Amino acid sequence: MPRTALIGTLALVLLSTTPGFGQQPSPPAAPVLPAEVQALREELARLQREAEERQKQQEERIRALERQVQALQKRAPAPISPGPSEPGPVTVRPGFKARLYGFARADVDVDSRRMFAGPHLPFWVLSPQDPRAANRTDGDFSIHPRLTRLGLDTEAPPVGILGDAKLTGKLEIDFFNILPDRNSATSNSRAFVRMRHGYGRLDWQRAHFLFGQTWDLISPLFPMANDDVVMWTAGNLGDRRPQLRFVWEPTAGKGKASLGVMVGSPGAVDSQDLDADQVVDGEESRRPTLQARVALNQPSWVAGQTWEAGLWGHSGQFRIDRNKAVSGHRSFNSQALGIDLRLPLTKKLLLQGEGWFGKALADVRGGVGQNINTITGEEVHSHGGWAELLYQFNEIYTLGGGFTIDDPKNEDVTPFTGANQTAVGRTLNRSYYVVNRLNLGSGLTVGIDWMLFHTQFRGLDPGTNNRWNIWLRHAF
Repeated sequence: MPRTALIGTLALVLLSTTPGFGQQPSPPAAPVLPAEVQALREELARLQREAEERQKQQEERIRALERQVQALQKRAPAPISPGPSEPGPVTVRPGFKARLYGFARADVDVDSRRMFAGPHLPFWVLSPQDPRAANRTDGDFSIHPRLTRLGLDTEAPPVGILGDAKLTGKLEIDFFNILPDRNSATSNSRAFVRMRHGYGRLDWQRAHFLFGQTWDLISPLFPMANDDVVMWTAGNLGDRRPQLRFVWEPTAGKGKASLGVMVGSPGAVDSQDLDADQVVDGEESRRPTLQARVALNQPSWVAGQTWEAGLWGHSGQFRIDRNKAVSGHRSFNSQALGIDLRLPLTKKLLLQGEGWFGKALADVRGGVGQNINTITGEEVHSHGGWAELLYQFNEIYTLGGGFTIDDPKNEDVTPFTGANQTAVGRTLNRSYYVVNRLNLGSGLTVGIDWMLFHTQFRGLDPGTNNRWNIWLRHAF
């Protein structure tokens, strides 16, 4: 390289490394102390030795446990194959559900005068002139467990072919199976089973279809008093019967509406057989019992509670043999029209009741149990209903009171002739009552009820009865 070029290059290098031309000199690097490096190396070595020692100890413990397990397996006896397991008290098919419920109950009944069919079926009071009450001014006393109840609710998987309908069912029995003309088919210690409900039900979003036995569609409410016969023949209509039912419940306002129709078994309640041909007169008509109800359910002024009002009707027919016609009548029509109302007045006070009119209503527990005049063959017209107030003081105590009435048309019922005392017409049956309910917890409830029954007759003196019903119930 020429000397001038070498000198130029050295000059440029010197200028670029000289401070003062917009460039600050770099600070000198801090020297690394040998003592600190040595300390870090020793700490790292110590940690490695401790980790290796812990790993060795864990491996030794694992090997010791494996040796213990092998020793125990060698000493253990051969396993015994389990036998067949006992089935549980309630078993269901795979995918099905079932729930058992019910209660044990004891009732104490005290009457000041004799009721028709005795203390267990308080339908109406006998006249003092009735031969069944002859020379009797006293009443009766009874204790029975017949209202003890057992039920089973079932649920199946959805029925896909029917739009995934929810399929449920109910089986329910009690022991209140009593023959009115015999007071009781068995003693109080030998009560036998009575079917209450036995049905299946298909539910969709706003409709359901029911098949089997349950309550009538009409008269859906129940008075609080008289659990034995829920004030039948004294103003409350409706009983249980085999049926097919369809109910549609569309949205209406802030609540819902309900439109239901029912096709039921005729004569299923009174089993009337006027011509004694061993065929129930309702079935002999070859017509089903028909019922319908329209209702509206809406939020009330009481927060969290709704009111409901319904309008309903009933139609049926019964027929007897031509040679047994009553004054030329052999075909009879049963009809009823009624309303129901359930209305919360305050958070603790409830008003509810029903009203109705119709004719030949014995099969739905109306007309004080009378269908026709057995002399003229005319249907017995009647009207009636009931109302009550219930006040819940607290979670334990509820007090209620109400009245009921069933008022047949006087000239329609069979008059007293001197030879038909046991079939004399009843022209009025009414009651007043006060109920007390004590819910003591754990499913234990106590009831103390007083009822005053008054029954009038066409041709006989009226009958009046003070009735006390005290009961205890353990529900599960």
